[in-house]
Amino acid sequence: MRIKQINLLPREGFKGTLVGRLRYFGRYNRRMARLLGGAVLALLFLIIIPASVVHTYKYRTALLKEEIADTKVKFKKLQSQDFQLEKMKAELKTEQSRLAVMLETLSSTMGPEGGYVSRLAALAEAVPKDLWLNNVVMDGKGIQISGAALDSRLIVGFMDKLKDCSYFKEVRFVSSEKQVLDAHSVYNFQIAVDYDGEDDGADAGKTAGSGK
Repeated sequence: MRIKQINLLPREGFKGTLVGRLRYFGRYNRRMARLLGGAVLALLFLIIIPASVVHTYKYRTALLKEEIADTKVKFKKLQSQDFQLEKMKAELKTEQSRLAVMLETLSSTMGPEGGYVSRLAALAEAVPKDLWLNNVVMDGKGIQISGAALDSRLIVGFMDKLKDCSYFKEVRFVSSEKQVLDAHSVYNFQIAVDYDGEDDGADAGKTAGSGK
């Protein structure tokens, strides 16, 4: 098997005088240097551009992630604000309902027929000495009264005064219970009173007990 010899340097460089050879290889080296420099620049260009693209991609990806995070925070804030607004609306609606009830109650007390104020005044004026009221419940139909007295006859007199008042139509005895406290008798009672619906304010000058 024959081995072929290959000379990487051009043969022209070995021809002629020594000075000619040096000049030739000088020109050859400059061409090689230019080619090598071009190859290096091309290699750097191929390395720098992809690296720059990757860096730009990473930078924009990081910016997008930050924008997404900021958007999520803003969305949560908006949700929280919306919840607070709904809560405030519910509270305002509750307050509006409460004020409406208060207005209705005040309107009923200032009505042309005397309303609750006149009835409460008549009830208070009918209470005798040694008799006290524990609970008074008023509605649109009548009054539920519970109290106590030191003598059962005071309860009867109290009911008679209520019957004589023009604001009340009917007075009914519900129950009574005797109780002994410190050797003293106390009579607990309950009374139901109906309003006079026909002419509630016809005789505004007539107070409880004026029939006597």
